[in-house]
Amino acid sequence: MNVEFQRLLEAAPDAVVVVGSDGRIVWVNGEAEATFGWPRDELVAQPVEVLVPPRARAVHPGHRLRFFASHSPRMAREVNVVRRDGSEIDAEIAVSRPFATQAGEVVVAMVRDVSARKRLDDLKARAAALEAENMRIQEASALKSEFLATMSHELRTPLNAILGFAELMQDGRIPPGSPEHADYLGDIITSGRHLLGLVNDVLDLSKVEAGKLEFIPDKIEVALLVREISAIVRPDAAAKRLRLDTQVEPGLRVMLDPARLKQVLYNYVTNAVKFTPEGGWVLLSVRSIDAQRFRIEVEDSGPPVAPEDMRRIYSEFVPVGSPQIKGAGVGLALSKKLVDLQGGSVGVKSSAGGGTIFFAVLPRRMRRGTRDL
Repeated sequence: MNVEFQRLLEAAPDAVVVVGSDGRIVWVNGEAEATFGWPRDELVAQPVEVLVPPRARAVHPGHRLRFFASHSPRMAREVNVVRRDGSEIDAEIAVSRPFATQAGEVVVAMVRDVSARKRLDDLKARAAALEAENMRIQEASALKSEFLATMSHELRTPLNAILGFAELMQDGRIPPGSPEHADYLGDIITSGRHLLGLVNDVLDLSKVEAGKLEFIPDKIEVALLVREISAIVRPDAAAKRLRLDTQVEPGLRVMLDPARLKQVLYNYVTNAVKFTPEGGWVLLSVRSIDAQRFRIEVEDSGPPVAPEDMRRIYSEFVPVGSPQIKGAGVGLALSKKLVDLQGGSVGVKSSAGGGTIFFAVLPRRMRRGTRDL
């Protein structure tokens, strides 16, 4: 190399290593001494593999020979290089195309120590991850606080009804055998069942989170299960003058956990009944998609789901919808988890003109791994 070219390379801010076709180092600049920890006179004439990590030294000569034969430059890429003391540093290296000199054919490798930049990038990534985790924790804490406030209201309502009606009956103000006595007993039973349903949903959600919820698949005649759900929900629908219809594919049978499928159907239908205004309608339909899957849909004539609620409507502890109609934010979240755990998926569709469809796609036969249950 001529003197002017050497002066140019000496002034480079990066380590410069000139390597001959025989793999030996021909020349280095002052920055290379600082980067690699070698005195210049000791580094020159050494095989370039002395700067290559031990794990890559055996294959490096082959790569070098192919590179000289290609006569193409190598664009900057990140590698590890070795210092004299054996420590490795992160580096960015770019290599010129081979060219002829008085000493023979050589290449010029520009090596930049990027260890500090990598450490800074890692610190930034960790900081971003910690910030995201902190935000997630804060959001979860806020949602759970909201859930506890809502749940306390949901639990107090039926409890107050039970206590109020029971006290009236205990005090003798409602004579036994009177029509009011029978009505109050009915109200106590209804409130108690509602309260039990809330507690069961919360307990089941806790079991899901802990991975302790069991599934016991059995043969299910879907039409019979839908008829049972319809009978349970129909009194609430009638109280709001809602038309509750069902459409089930004739002869549809599946092999799933009957209790869990019943929970999903019940939560979907009661959610639709709750949010559909008086005089509207609710339609529960179940049909097969193919030999492996079937689809549940609950469509209602109620108000559409707000766009900001669409993404979080299946989230835990997030009651959505009309502020006049409060829910515990558990039923839909539990339904999603029950469907997911059985290998299915859920979704919701809503139009600006009104009406919402909640749907679930489930396998017709539940599997664990490759074994049928």
